[in-house]
Amino acid sequence: MSTEPTTAELLGIDKPPARASGLAGMLRTKRQEASAPRTPDFTALPQQPTERLRALEAIIRQAETTYTTTVREAKERFTTTGGIALRMIQQEELWRDKEGTHADFFAYARSVWGYEKSHVYLLLDSVKIREAISDPEAHLNTSHLKKLGPALRKDGPEIVKLAWERADTATGGKITGTALAKALTEARAAAGAPTAQTGPDATPSSPQAVDALEAALRAQKQVWAALAPAAVSQAMQHDPGRTTALLEELERQAVRTTKRARAAQ
Repeated sequence: MSTEPTTAELLGIDKPPARASGLAGMLRTKRQEASAPRTPDFTALPQQPTERLRALEAIIRQAETTYTTTVREAKERFTTTGGIALRMIQQEELWRDKEGTHADFFAYARSVWGYEKSHVYLLLDSVKIREAISDPEAHLNTSHLKKLGPALRKDGPEIVKLAWERADTATGGKITGTALAKALTEARAAAGAPTAQTGPDATPSSPQAVDALEAALRAQKQVWAALAPAAVSQAMQHDPGRTTALLEELERQAVRTTKRARAAQ
């Protein structure tokens, strides 16, 4: 007899909620159940690849179902569970279990789920952002993700966490895109990171600006040195999915660097 958990058990919908005491407690429980996304137990997944892929795909389908009280909550629930499941399928290369019909992970996402690459990156970013802000059930909307995703890649998780905390405090928990953009600028300034501000100190004649360019050049040379063919080959053998994603991101950053350098000339 199989001991693998059922899809219902993975999604946490096989047990009724505990009763709350009193009318106030019951209303509070109902409100929490309506507003908080529920995250499946990803540690209880089957180990056999085919069954594991089936379970993860079931989680994504369930996440797509808009059974919560509002569209906003449904979207938040999807980014919470669907993003995690997609990342696991990518990292474990479970998409290859589909009879070899998909050229890569993004082809799988487009064929099976109808997701374009930009949407896939948005979902994958949502997982990393939740990890960065240390809040797996934070209310992240598309505006939040589009601002925090690039910041996470450019500035790192510490800046993202600090910005989220600042925006949360400033808005009383009702974080807007505008408040988050302002908080990111403040977080970068507080951490001594470069900002998009302009002025006398940012002109090419500023000694600090020249020093910054020299530092950028040194960093660029370090990136080139780290991308030795042998290192890339070893990374591909160890984790092809993650390595491919990293190389694509490196390529995007290189294009951005080239455009910025040309625009400044």
